[in-house]
Amino acid sequence: MNYWLCKTEPSVYSFDQLEADHETRWDGVRNATALIHIRAMAVGDRVVIYHSGDVRSAVGLAEV
Repeated sequence: MNYWLCKTEPSVYSFDQLEADHETRWDGVRNATALIHIRAMAVGDRVVIYHSGDVRSAVGLAEV
């Protein structure tokens, strides 16, 4: 099991929205390095969700 840090802009998609949706697909990622890491994620890996922007803090935990 691996641990990942995923950054999201809360005004675009917040951790609260992820909790309401129960699952999501992260698409629209264009950064090549980020795509490499996303493709390396496996079922059961843990994710720390980090809000960028004004919040700038870890706001929750998720599982791939």
